[in-house]
Amino acid sequence: TEPKLAHFPVTFFASVMGMAGLTLATHMAEVNWGVPAALSVLLLLVTIGIFVAISIFFALKWRRYRAHFLAEWNHASASLFVGGIIGDFNEFRVIVGRPVGDDYLKGIKHSHATLGGEVELILRAVKH
Repeated sequence: TEPKLAHFPVTFFASVMGMAGLTLATHMAEVNWGVPAALSVLLLLVTIGIFVAISIFFALKWRRYRAHFLAEWNHASASLFVGGIIGDFNEFRVIVGRPVGDDYLKGIKHSHATLGGEVELILRAVKH
């Protein structure tokens, strides 16, 4: 039998997009209800942790089981989830208030639906 890591699917990156959406929705609720952004910051940290863990496992799969990695990469439907990795980065950018690309996300940014200020406070605290 082959190790489970050889069959670790790229589709797990889709769970990060779901968590990022939950984080953003939670923060929007916090803003609308006028409560501190505590839960959404916690969800953001959990989402980043999940992304890092999945990335590590997927990198290990690439390193140790290259044939399985390439088979999934070249698979007609599984390869569609590879774009989800880029989608994860874009969602992180939306959450912290620095969307990429054209101005199509500015409405989200200006609706106070981002955690940019809270993330900057966390980063400053970590640096000190």
